[in-house]
This record gives sequence, structure tokens and C-alpha cells, in this order.
Amino acid sequence: MMIFLSIKVMETDWISFLKTLTPGLKLIFLLSLKNWFLYPIISQNINLPILIIIDNVLIDLVIMFIIFKINKSFFGNENLQFLSKIIEKIDYIKPKYKQKIISNLKC
Repeated sequence: MMIFLSIKVMETDWISFLKTLTPGLKLIFLLSLKNWFLYPIISQNINLPILIIIDNVLIDLVIMFIIFKINKSFFGNENLQFLSKIIEKIDYIKPKYKQKIISNLKC
């Protein structure tokens, strides 16, 4: 129901809405594929579940950083603009670093 309401309020269509979801779906597919191959290896070598989770998160961050450096548009321009707006609102980041981060997010 919220999706229907959001689409109506934003005066957009389903195709535009689904286009904004595409980068996230591609990332989910890629990270799921990584988990399918690496989880058995990691779980055999690490006994504590929390360490398995931490390992997975770190590997996911590395993969996302590499994708970001190679192809920023993989994440979608709308999503990068949204992230830029969030970073602009964060007060505890120094302005010179904030501008540097925002300029790196532009495609």
C-alpha cells in the first residue's frame, strides 16, 4: 500500500519506480552469489557466528568499494544523489571532507 501511495504522491509511474530498484537488485544478486560460494568456506574455518557475520560484512564492503571505484553508475544516479543529500545533513563531518565525499559521489 505504501508503494502505491508513494507512486501517487510523487506523480510517477511503475517503470520509473522499478528503474530505481534495479541497482539494488543487481547488488543483492552479486552479494548473494558471493555468499553462496564463500559461506561454506568461511563457516568451515570460523566457529563463532559473530565472526562469520563480521567477515561477511567486511567482504561485502570491499566488494562495494571496488564496484564504486570501477563503475559509480552501478549504484544508480538517483541513489548516489540521495546519499549526497544525506551526507550534506550530517553535522559531525568536517566541511572540507564533506565536499570531497559529495564530489566523489557525482557521476
